[in-house]
Amino acid sequence: MQRQIGPVYAYLTFHVRTEALADFCQVAAVLIAGSARDTGRLRMDLHRELPWARQVSNDDFSLFLMCQEWATPADLEAHVASAHAMRFNEVVSRMLIVEPSATLFGAPLSPSELARLGAEATAAAEAEAAEARMRSRPMAAQSPSQTRTTAAGSTGSFAGTSGSLNSSGGLPPRLPGGSRDDAMRPSGSFSGSGHAAGAASPSRSGSRSTLLTQSGSAMLHK
Repeated sequence: MQRQIGPVYAYLTFHVRTEALADFCQVAAVLIAGSARDTGRLRMDLHRELPWARQVSNDDFSLFLMCQEWATPADLEAHVASAHAMRFNEVVSRMLIVEPSATLFGAPLSPSELARLGAEATAAAEAEAAEARMRSRPMAAQSPSQTRTTAAGSTGSFAGTSGSLNSSGGLPPRLPGGSRDDAMRPSGSFSGSGHAAGAASPSRSGSRSTLLTQSGSAMLHK
């Protein structure tokens, strides 16, 4: 993280109870007046939230925002340690519904600074992506011996699968509830034959018998 050497901006929010609003206004005015003599104080403004559609303030509390600008971080640290700032912090906490929040920011960014910041972010993302690719490359590359070992292992797996397929003696698998002959028998399911699936067609069976008979007779007469 870069060390802040320019002006520093402090933003504080206060959720002030409605019944303590008058006391808060009094102690805030004392703080602003006393900080005017602090070294490096460039600005100290207190804003109250306006009524709008999505306002945070309600009947129970009002939201205030304090904006401070200091010449250096050291000036802000000296202010925090001052008597008037410590007195304000001591009494204001019991006027709030929640603890105050504080955030520090740097100076406003110019268009050129925004461009530089965007370029740095792009370069960092590209470097990270390149490093990720380099880390994954050794895992993807394999030596020839590793490739042969993998191929041999795959062949053994297929051989085991082939053995499983040939374990039935080269015959089709047996149908559930039937014999091996049922598995070998053709289904006999023809479109428009009028026979149930699994029943052989008489006309085709008869034709086959006639052909076999004629073929046998021809051989006897030779």
